[in-house]
Amino acid sequence: STGLLSVDGDPYGVFGKTTAELTSSKDPLSELPGSVSEALTSGTGLVRDEDLALVIVPGDTRYSNSVTVIREEIREYDPAADLAAGVAGFDPDGTVLQWNRRMTFLFGPRKSDATGKPVQEVMPSPVLYDWGSVLSSVHLGHEVNIEFRPFGSRKISGILTRGGPGVLGVFFDSTENYNTARRLRALNRLNQAYIQSSETGVILLDDRLRILLSNRGFERMCGNPGSMIGMQLHDVVPGESYRWIHTASERLMAERTTEISEMVRYTDQNHTVRFVKHTLRTVRNELNQIANFVCLFNDRTEFMELRGKVDSLERSLKGLSGIAFGAGLRNDLR
Repeated sequence: STGLLSVDGDPYGVFGKTTAELTSSKDPLSELPGSVSEALTSGTGLVRDEDLALVIVPGDTRYSNSVTVIREEIREYDPAADLAAGVAGFDPDGTVLQWNRRMTFLFGPRKSDATGKPVQEVMPSPVLYDWGSVLSSVHLGHEVNIEFRPFGSRKISGILTRGGPGVLGVFFDSTENYNTARRLRALNRLNQAYIQSSETGVILLDDRLRILLSNRGFERMCGNPGSMIGMQLHDVVPGESYRWIHTASERLMAERTTEISEMVRYTDQNHTVRFVKHTLRTVRNELNQIANFVCLFNDRTEFMELRGKVDSLERSLKGLSGIAFGAGLRNDLR
């Protein structure tokens, strides 16, 4: 409106144009970004130019001839820096190019101390490998899983893959997983030792009654010391035993019962009559479907024989008592 053109502030930092370039131009609007030129000629409100990261604020005059232009500072965000896993990048010869904060937590060196250094200087050697063989394998296109034991009982796992011309590694603390797995292995060995030492016969069956696991108690009961894994149950146990287990498994599937027990009488391979208590239990998966059966065999033959002898003795004593009572009664009558 006055024919005057003024520029204040840092136009070069905002537009890449000096004050002199703008004020001496015959067509200063052509020197400005389109969004700024439009705001100066016809704009009425605040404008944000996303492409150039500019915020254009209209001036306080009654004409569209004054604006304040602010360049927003765009901070580049590196998502790898804040990942919960350690991320490191290496060039083909193993020099560290990238190192996020989690890597410092896992291995110690800061980013400034690790970047530009050979990997051998800032990271320990992987268990069972050396860095030379690991890097060469990755360059051949393989994904390499490695482990570290930096100190104490701590365990760090890593996966290295090709990333462009170099190598990208992702590392995480697997100490808790390792300790949990170790405790589970120890518990499993304890359970196996207990199961194998038990006098009770124990077998694990799939839903087709194939043997998946058996202990020594069951092997002694069947008279078969060899491995029975994978064998069909009817090829191992007597017919009476198999029929009971087959019927019981169908009942468990139909009735949603978790356990059935019964005394089963059969004749073993030595033609000896045996009394064995059978207990069949279900093992269900996460969908509450029957996945396996566990069958327990408790040999009660000696107990049943002893009970038979006791019953026989009781009958004999009753007979003797009756005879004695009859003899006494006859004496009394005399």
